[in-house]
Amino acid sequence: MSYIQQAPQQFYVQPLVQPVQYQPVQLQVPPMMTAQQVPQQAPVKTESHVSTALLYAFGYIFPVVWIFQLFLIFNPAPQTKLWGYRALSALLMYLVIIFVVLFSIALSEDIYCWNTRTRETQTKQFYCEICDYATDSIDDMENHVMAYHANVCSLCGKTLKTDKLLDIHISEKHDNYFAVKATQIPSYQCFDNSCDKVFLTPSDRFSHMERYHHWAPMAITALQNAL
Repeated sequence: MSYIQQAPQQFYVQPLVQPVQYQPVQLQVPPMMTAQQVPQQAPVKTESHVSTALLYAFGYIFPVVWIFQLFLIFNPAPQTKLWGYRALSALLMYLVIIFVVLFSIALSEDIYCWNTRTRETQTKQFYCEICDYATDSIDDMENHVMAYHANVCSLCGKTLKTDKLLDIHISEKHDNYFAVKATQIPSYQCFDNSCDKVFLTPSDRFSHMERYHHWAPMAITALQNAL
């Protein structure tokens, strides 16, 4: 017989902490996504103020980039097309500024010329009856007439610079016997006022003018043609 008797059930001590019961959790792993199924994030459009400022500066200062601006406009990229339109607006503004400046300069020149012409017309009091010369001084008019209209041929109306040239012109161009006389005696006078020499042919006179009076050949030829 055992001395240890089994204690009644009501005397058992209940544990203070209940044991934790773990329940199995099933993890749901999503299937792998293909490249077509991965959502693409839209790119964020960022605009640089420096690039915009440079673009406007090129549009205003350097018209050479007009071709580049047209390339930007016809480019399919939206942002590039926007830059192209901005550059085009800068180009139009540049042309407007150039037009306004040129128009202002032309208008000011026209006004200046009109004022100058009006002032000259109002101040001129003496007008030449033969040519368009006008002056406000009677001395200038007398000098003009003596220099340009005093030696006028009465037969043809040609004006010569000196009295001697007028005499040479009348004798060589309007004297019917000059050609016959020139073949017998020297008749071609020197053009210089201080020289009284005459020559048998125009070539002799030409050589004399060039050698002794140091006239330029072109001046001698022009004077002979002007007689």
